[in-house]
Amino acid sequence: MLLILKQAHKQHLVFLTKQTTQVLQDFCKLALDYLQKGPNLKFYSSAAQKLEVQPEVIKSSIQGLVNFFLESCRHRLNVNDFRDSAVALGFTEEQESLLSKLYAVKKQDISKALADLNAKSPQYQHMEWRFEAQKVGAAASGPEESIKMVSLYFMPLIPIQVTAL
Repeated sequence: MLLILKQAHKQHLVFLTKQTTQVLQDFCKLALDYLQKGPNLKFYSSAAQKLEVQPEVIKSSIQGLVNFFLESCRHRLNVNDFRDSAVALGFTEEQESLLSKLYAVKKQDISKALADLNAKSPQYQHMEWRFEAQKVGAAASGPEESIKMVSLYFMPLIPIQVTAL
């Protein structure tokens, strides 16, 4: 199965396809750090200076690489499918080999990070709990007034017959 990414995600990876294997390896380390500890803006700034690009390019490239790994784990790609997806994204054979080895070795860690991300999203059984959580979240975010609208659509379970008297 070939992984299909959105065009915006592919654009984040274009910068990496033009780099050497050593630079890609450093980005892979930063991507794994991103998964474990979150973004490190100091490293992004120093990498941007070394590569003579804007820090935003570094940040988006790392996020694109993280997204590539997460989506690959989410779709449970095997190493061959991951390899095909990397080549389809424009990575060279050397770069693809590096990414594939990293994916094979760190797949469980990436899957764990993915599970942690999914565990953080709240899920509620009843609509009133959801509404209350949104209301509290809006109140906590600031003093501005929030307006909540609820639209209810009723569908009869039994067809209604109207007869004239």
